[in-house]
Amino acid sequence: MLLFIYDYLLLAVYKGLGIEFVIPYWYLTFFYFSFWVQFPYIGWRMEKEENNA
Repeated sequence: MLLFIYDYLLLAVYKGLGIEFVIPYWYLTFFYFSFWVQFPYIGWRMEKEENNA
């Protein structure tokens, strides 16, 4: 959520794009959600590796 706020302040407010910045910068919205998938997976793998050692 914090990333979205930063992007909104920079692109929507400062550069004047409004909420429509999501369309030309679609790849930013992908990364907002990808972290919620990556972090639990990485943590699970690290814990699994630690238990196997």
